[in-house]
Amino acid sequence: MTNLYADVGHFRKAYANSSALDTDDQTGILRVLRAVSRAIDDYCGRHFYALTATRYFDGNGGGLLPVPDLLHDANTAVKLDEDTDGTYELTLTDPTDYWPIRYGADDQDGDPTTALRLNRRAGSRSAFLGLPRLVEIAGIWGYTDATEDSGDTVQNDPSISAAATSLTVGDGGNFEVGQTLLIGSEQLYISAIDSNTLTVARGVNGTTAAIHLKDVAISRFVYVPEIVEATLIQAGRIWKRRDTSYSTIIQEPGLGTIEVYKGLDPDVRMFLAPFRRIAV
Repeated sequence: MTNLYADVGHFRKAYANSSALDTDDQTGILRVLRAVSRAIDDYCGRHFYALTATRYFDGNGGGLLPVPDLLHDANTAVKLDEDTDGTYELTLTDPTDYWPIRYGADDQDGDPTTALRLNRRAGSRSAFLGLPRLVEIAGIWGYTDATEDSGDTVQNDPSISAAATSLTVGDGGNFEVGQTLLIGSEQLYISAIDSNTLTVARGVNGTTAAIHLKDVAISRFVYVPEIVEATLIQAGRIWKRRDTSYSTIIQEPGLGTIEVYKGLDPDVRMFLAPFRRIAV
């Protein structure tokens, strides 16, 4: 997926005193940040970016259906195919037919939703039948879809087309390579910045590229602070290890032989521990 939990600006501030990076270093850092972001997803058993997608689930014969992190809202669509013909004829409604819940949490109504519980008293179904691909859910998946105002707007005149990959803004200094933007309902990923022109990948993370008029506001995605910090710690370790040809043994005058800890950094594990997904 086209997203990073920390951008090049975060990395420069943490490890390069905010100095500019040459092209080769920036490319390498982006590669490391991307790899670490996906490693965090794997370790936690969940992802922290917002993905628009339709997913399918087998029925389990019970009234509770575990799902990956779902940002349930009025646009979420839950349907059933009970005759296994590949057409999802029955639409379930919230809260008449089911409740989206954060299973096991103190606030079960909070985001993200991790299970659907059928309303057996008032709803149309009392169980998710034990059938393959019984349930279709269309919505936004992930731990959070939080954004902040970039303070900037589209400056392509009169608009940026759905196919264009050069986004003109008022001040390129408001942005960093590696950020994911939100304009309307479209996500865009910044791969390069030249003055006030951003090179962007369009319609990323399951969204659809669209025309955006001049002066439309631009937001950017923000991630959980602990996830950002974990990404920077692990990426920094990997980046620094290149100076030793990725050796696990370092000879340090005065200190002797030092063995570098392999795998996820202990501090990274500490930051990530509260976010690991426990199977229902």
